[in-house]
Amino acid sequence: MYNRRGMPMNPYLAGSLAGALSVLSTWFTGKYFGASTSFVRSAGFVEKIFSPEKVAQMPYFMKEIPQIDWQFMFVIGIFLGSLVSSLFTKTYRVQWVPITWR
Repeated sequence: MYNRRGMPMNPYLAGSLAGALSVLSTWFTGKYFGASTSFVRSAGFVEKIFSPEKVAQMPYFMKEIPQIDWQFMFVIGIFLGSLVSSLFTKTYRVQWVPITWR
């Protein structure tokens, strides 16, 4: 991740800010700040389009109805925010495998 000057951002600062945001979101809303549940709900939402009967029979989705909620919008925001950031800092590139993993 890079800042506006094209310099790498400090991972310790980013981690500290993410931790502070997590504490504040729990304190003010009583809900944990995260995105893991939205991946399951997104899969159920997409599967519901193709096979609603199968989703209706799954025990998890009997309690949790797949829908677009704030966590789903959070995941969309992560994607769009990172795209805008990479375009703004001119670091955007399409690659299948990151350089560090080669």
